[in-house]
Amino acid sequence: MSYAKFFNQLWLWSQSKDHKEFVENQHRIQAFQFQKLQEYLTKNATTIYGSEYNFSNISNYEKYASSVPVIEDFAVLNDFISSIAAGNNNVLTKEKVLFFESTSGSSGSSKWIPYTKQLKTEFQKGVAAWLVDTHNQSTRVFSGKSYWSISPPFKSKEMTPGGLQVGMSADTDYFNPLDAFLIGQIMAVPSQSIKAKDTHSFYYTLCLRLLSDESLSFVSVWSPNYLLQLDDFIRCNWLQILANLPKRRRQFLNKIGTDFIWKMIFPNLQLLSCWTEAQSQLWLPQVAKILGEVMIQGKGLLSTEGVTTIPYRGQNVLAYTSHFFEFKDLVTGEIVLFDGLNIGSIYEVILTTGGGLYRYNTHDQVVLTSWMEHLPVLHFIAKSNDVSDLVGEKISPQQLYPIFSEILMDNDSDIRAIYMHPIKSGNQVMYEVILETDGNEDFSRFSNIIEAHLLKNPYYAQSRGTGQLLPLRIQKVRIGFTQSLLEFYKVQKQIKDGDVKLPILFKLNEISDLLINMKVND
Repeated sequence: MSYAKFFNQLWLWSQSKDHKEFVENQHRIQAFQFQKLQEYLTKNATTIYGSEYNFSNISNYEKYASSVPVIEDFAVLNDFISSIAAGNNNVLTKEKVLFFESTSGSSGSSKWIPYTKQLKTEFQKGVAAWLVDTHNQSTRVFSGKSYWSISPPFKSKEMTPGGLQVGMSADTDYFNPLDAFLIGQIMAVPSQSIKAKDTHSFYYTLCLRLLSDESLSFVSVWSPNYLLQLDDFIRCNWLQILANLPKRRRQFLNKIGTDFIWKMIFPNLQLLSCWTEAQSQLWLPQVAKILGEVMIQGKGLLSTEGVTTIPYRGQNVLAYTSHFFEFKDLVTGEIVLFDGLNIGSIYEVILTTGGGLYRYNTHDQVVLTSWMEHLPVLHFIAKSNDVSDLVGEKISPQQLYPIFSEILMDNDSDIRAIYMHPIKSGNQVMYEVILETDGNEDFSRFSNIIEAHLLKNPYYAQSRGTGQLLPLRIQKVRIGFTQSLLEFYKVQKQIKDGDVKLPILFKLNEISDLLINMKVND
């Protein structure tokens, strides 16, 4: 048995208890969820937040729903978060906060999510159910080394006034020390092993370590675009990377050359785990093309605040052993539990977690597509605040996905990426479709195709009919626009490399400055 396979089996064994819990309680999800809610309330009854909302007198869900408000805006928690950041305990949770993880807010300002030991355990429960099931479906996925996304460590460690760290350095920070150790033994590129002074040297070292390991069998990233970035870097720096590889590996890769697919350079690669829903689906054709015969698995809906769905038996199902879940019907506003979900209806996810979020509306929109016996199968659609509505047109990303996918798959056009944003012109508005391409053909036909698609939206049609909305137009940008956009977004939203989920629909003036130097004049 190989070194990597031995530690893979050891790690999967350590996850088996949480996987068993997930499998064996599916017939009693409601009871399991209520038990979890009561544990939160009992444990945190004497906290400042628990005292304010009288947790000690809440004995059932109905009382919880009537006593504790739904948090629609994270700003409501600002005073509590500031108190924790100042070093105070017993604010949102009885457990001490270990650190904060930052995530972008709807306004662009950063939110600090408190992480406790219990919240980390809840993430681990979701990961265990996912990965042990993945192993059960295909044991070869964990036959070699793994790569889990790593971000450059150049951002200085932010500390709160009370001495708490802000930000995790790698995905493995979600795990307890034992699991983190075991994972470290099966990593092709352990996060702590890269010491680099700049972005180029970081990615050079990362790709060098990655290409050195012929046993690679599993890759886990967040955005599929991150894998495309790594692929571009490898191809652009092929000769330099090749020159520093071990002799046997160098000779093998030298025969392949830069016209490779990942299955050729990593013959043991079985699975890529990444986001596959909402805007991420637009990158999948390119990812599939560079991978070859490697399975792509949707990562489910994991956010900084919590884990909502996990991949399980080929579907994204509710991670019911992780947190307590409620769902807000997007049409009626009614809040229901998992057993009140209706197929085809769209809901916002409301979380209660061990990190101290109580009835927190994530504004993640999901639709119930089916049931896997007792488990709800949920598909992520978009964030509720992604809708563009300047003159009543109500354009949402999900309206654009089908038509943008069709354009990206057009074999007659060399279009690398596609985005859209509004432009204000006097008292009127128009939408501009941004095409990243080095093609010289006339792309104006796409404006008619997209416009016809959007006119099926009655709100868009009405805005066009009244003249408030001008006809849509096409704007070409140079190759490299997406890379510039990624860099821009990382800075603006304070997001780590690999975690950026680029929108396809931007807000007014959001990327205007970035476009100035990237436009191609016809």
